[in-house]
Amino acid sequence: MLGKLVDLRRRQEQGQNLAAAPRSRRTVPVPAQTFALFRAHRRQQAADRLMAGERWKDDGLVFPSKVGTPMDPDHIDRTWHKIRAAAGLDAHVLPEIERAAVDEAAKHLFG
Repeated sequence: MLGKLVDLRRRQEQGQNLAAAPRSRRTVPVPAQTFALFRAHRRQQAADRLMAGERWKDDGLVFPSKVGTPMDPDHIDRTWHKIRAAAGLDAHVLPEIERAAVDEAAKHLFG
């Protein structure tokens, strides 16, 4: 079963008038298990929002910091290296992981 994911906010930020250009809308098929992960992530983000209280800055990000702001790229990099090292993966394994993820997504989306 596939769901639909539409990024309307980004199109509005890019100056697109969605009401005037309905044909510009695109639907991206998303596997049900991916939606389950999005829902779990949304629940965690709601908990983060409550914990942050007034410090929370709602920028509408899908993957924000613990206070709603954009993540620091250096933090993302440090976190990736910790995870990679803990898993015993080579430092240059990221391109292989990216290719595997794209291949897996393509199998689900296009059969």
